[in-house]
Amino acid sequence: MAAKKNSSKDPAGPDAGAGGKRAPTYSMAKEELEKAVQRTEQVHGRDEKSETAVEVIEERLSQQQPVKQAFIAEHLFRKTIEDAIPCGIAAVDTQGRQIYVNHTFCRMLGWHEAELIGATCPFVYWDAGDLKKTQDDYLKVMKGQIPSGGLELPFRCKNGKKLWGWVLGSMLYDSDGLPAGHLIALLDITSKKNAQDTLKKLSTQLVDAQERERRFISQDLHDSIGGRLAGIKYGLEKIVRRIPAALKDVAGHLSDLLEVIKTAIEETQRISKNLHPSVLDDLGLKAAMRDVIREFQVLYPTIQIIQHLDVDESRISDPVRILVYRVCQEALTNVGKHSRANRTTLRLWFEGRRIILTVKDNGVGMPVRKMGKGSIDGTHLGLLSMRERTDLVGGRLIVESQKGQGVLIRAEWPHW
Repeated sequence: MAAKKNSSKDPAGPDAGAGGKRAPTYSMAKEELEKAVQRTEQVHGRDEKSETAVEVIEERLSQQQPVKQAFIAEHLFRKTIEDAIPCGIAAVDTQGRQIYVNHTFCRMLGWHEAELIGATCPFVYWDAGDLKKTQDDYLKVMKGQIPSGGLELPFRCKNGKKLWGWVLGSMLYDSDGLPAGHLIALLDITSKKNAQDTLKKLSTQLVDAQERERRFISQDLHDSIGGRLAGIKYGLEKIVRRIPAALKDVAGHLSDLLEVIKTAIEETQRISKNLHPSVLDDLGLKAAMRDVIREFQVLYPTIQIIQHLDVDESRISDPVRILVYRVCQEALTNVGKHSRANRTTLRLWFEGRRIILTVKDNGVGMPVRKMGKGSIDGTHLGLLSMRERTDLVGGRLIVESQKGQGVLIRAEWPHW
């Protein structure tokens, strides 16, 4: 890119600064600007003759003061750098009006600067799929409540496609130090988000395939091994009843053998049920959860369970239904083994687009390494199992506990 030569003397003058170093001048700023523009054109492959704008500015300002010329050149230089960075930048004033967008922001979303500047919410680049959540997140931005690590938000491109962005925010201040608005930086994470969604779908399919296999093994145990053991038991009972009194020793040995077989049948049934509860297929999730609660109360009669199962099961997919059952089962097992509680509250309900399961006891509590709302220490294998079961389908598990105040386990899953 060749810049237009100017035979006139530099309006700013080549004054030398202290130590013999040349002081900044308008021509120096213009030269740096031209270099930056040239580098930007090489990166983005633009065909525009950007030097024309520099020449026009130079001609219009040829009679102005050197300081003002240098200031404007500095502004153009800064604007060029802002447009060249790979991060979208946008700003709104304190009234929520769009006052600035850089070239990258416009390129990412497909909107022209003229279509965005001066607009107010709802902005055209907001995701129309969930305007209420977008509005809430926007208010977080306006109030400076974006987490330090950023916020994941959906955006709508001009061509109708969805762009997932990672947003970082900061306050804008005027020359007097007063709030003038809010600045956001936008990074395109659409590819990463799509990969995560694909992984979640594959994980869901994996869970579904695993549960189908467990169901098959469970039925095989019940129908094959369980059935044969039951047949042996009934046959031996018939023989024992027919043994004459003179053979009491033989009858005693057979009776002992019957007890062994009876225990083997019960174990087979237990293993079969743990692999896959048939009541879940036959009667549904709430019936299966109540069955777990009944078994729990038989094993731990001193612990009262208060249950609230307020869900429409038709809205819960099969993969999520079995995960809810498993987490409920594991959570109650932990209460019985470790809590030393006398009361536990179990609740299942819908909250927006999520299914929420909470299990809260009034026991001695447990040590939980705090990260955010609660994390899980690596020694708690039951809790790690529950976390894996929630993470597989895009859910999350929160554990909160204080010494002497029990444990709250909250599991959340998306539902379709």
